[in-house]
Amino acid sequence: MVSLEVDSLAVNPQKVVDKKYLANRLASKLSHFQLSQPEIIHKLKTDSKFVWIKRQLDPEISASLKQLNLPGVEFRKEKKRYYPQGNLASHLMGAVSIDGYGLSGVELIYDKLCKNLKNKEIDIVLCIDTTLQYIAEKELRNAFNRYRPKKASVVIQNPYTGEILALACLPSFVQNNYNFTEKDLVNPVVNEVFEPGSTFKIITTAAALAEKIYRPKDAIFCENGCYDFTEGLKIRDHEKY
Repeated sequence: MVSLEVDSLAVNPQKVVDKKYLANRLASKLSHFQLSQPEIIHKLKTDSKFVWIKRQLDPEISASLKQLNLPGVEFRKEKKRYYPQGNLASHLMGAVSIDGYGLSGVELIYDKLCKNLKNKEIDIVLCIDTTLQYIAEKELRNAFNRYRPKKASVVIQNPYTGEILALACLPSFVQNNYNFTEKDLVNPVVNEVFEPGSTFKIITTAAALAEKIYRPKDAIFCENGCYDFTEGLKIRDHEKY
């Protein structure tokens, strides 16, 4: 991730004589952002001396707007976050608000640290392997498109060190368009509880053997594949063991 300085467009409505004319000119340049003339006029109908029209403009759009030299129009410098590798590891990397505050993931974890640095720079190095991350996301999307689940996740971990080498989640989100919701930002791998299923059997089996509750050759009755907890809660296996 990297932050670059860009222009944001604002207007002082008190310096605008013909709001309709100004709205027309701005709308013609901002049609790419689906910002219409009526919307801009609505923004200008205020007693305030400052109103945002469109923040974090693309450089070419900013340059074309400056050439118009419209009265009341102002440009403010802001930092915009860019992700050179697109949405790779979006749930892990997280996102920032349009004001640059970390909202989730690495962006949130290191937000205060980076803010306190002011004009200093540091490198934050993760143990994520980008090649494995790309493969994990590609294969996860293939499975997601085939089986159509509500959600899907993949974690690749180094068993010797515990390092997370890849972490992928679907559905994902676009990090720098600010259209995501709070729900979109939730990383299901670390924030949601799920039933581990048969993958957890190795833990319970190892614990039972370690405590000498069972011996390796013991046969265990598994309630015909349906264990009934209190209050009607049942856990079912795929076979009647």
